Amino acid sequence: MLHVTIFRIHIVLYIRELYLNEFKQWLCNNHLIR
Repeated sequence: MLHVTIFRIHIVLYIRELYLNEFKQWLCNNHLIR
């Protein structure tokens, strides 16, 4: 069971990282548009 928990944590961290990158891109694009 432990390895499953670790695996989930890795997935969550990975998704969060992707989300943050997307968010930064979105902010940059918005600033450029303005």
